[in-house]
Amino acid sequence: MIGIMLGVLGLGCLYLEFFVPGGILFFLGIVIALGSGFVVFWETSSYLYTTLYFLGLFLGAIGTCYLAIRHVKKSGRRNAFFLQEDQKGFVAAKKIDEELLGKLGVVITELKPAGHVRIEDRVYQAVSQGEFLPKDTYVEVISLQGAHLIVQKKK
Repeated sequence: MIGIMLGVLGLGCLYLEFFVPGGILFFLGIVIALGSGFVVFWETSSYLYTTLYFLGLFLGAIGTCYLAIRHVKKSGRRNAFFLQEDQKGFVAAKKIDEELLGKLGVVITELKPAGHVRIEDRVYQAVSQGEFLPKDTYVEVISLQGAHLIVQKKK
């Protein structure tokens, strides 16, 4: 009887793992369920009964997973596990126009080495070519890298 109660407890841990992700309940459920099989064997000393118990435990685990997945799909927590649609509100930075090469600008936040510069009344993300550049330093765009300007102190 104790073995069967441990088996049910192990299956309960497997079920809860679907709602408290992290893997600990899954591992604990497997250990408890396997341990319950050894308790059943110790109590009965029958290989046939223990084999049938493990088969029932295996089918119970499959049923438990099926029920948990079904419950997740029907509940409002479905979106907590995976997205159903595209995210809104985030737009990746566009590639910077190559016309900015050679342009002069001013540092508006310290570049250590990354920050922001203003070029022709527009603000861009920039990376300094190696050195710290304080605010209000005049810089020149020497190259482009994705959505960032590579700048150096104007000489």
